[in-house]
Amino acid sequence: MSVKVERDTGWLGMGSRFTLVVDGEKTAKIKYNETIDLMIDEPVVTLIATQFGVKTNQVTVKDNDYVKITATSWSTVSFAGLIILLFVINLINNPLILFGLFILSIALFISIFIPEKHYRIEHVE
Repeated sequence: MSVKVERDTGWLGMGSRFTLVVDGEKTAKIKYNETIDLMIDEPVVTLIATQFGVKTNQVTVKDNDYVKITATSWSTVSFAGLIILLFVINLINNPLILFGLFILSIALFISIFIPEKHYRIEHVE
């Protein structure tokens, strides 16, 4: 039995592969803009994709399902915001504003590891 998995994450995370985890076991890797047929042994399994500790939501898949891994809009905004914050921090001399921006950049970085916040797996009809 197989499940078709497509990765369409845009420019985010394009330099590394996602690991596909089926029922808690790492089973395959998927590259940028790749579509693979994931072989499954059970009639119904749960699927999660991970990349450097960042996890997607969990979906239940069965034979002949088609799922797509995508980046969320929050992912694009937070990544761009983090880069902008890092540049702005170098231009500010006020210690209080600097501290606030530093805390904000840490919060954006930590948000990367909230499951389902940056990447999602969804069924494709």
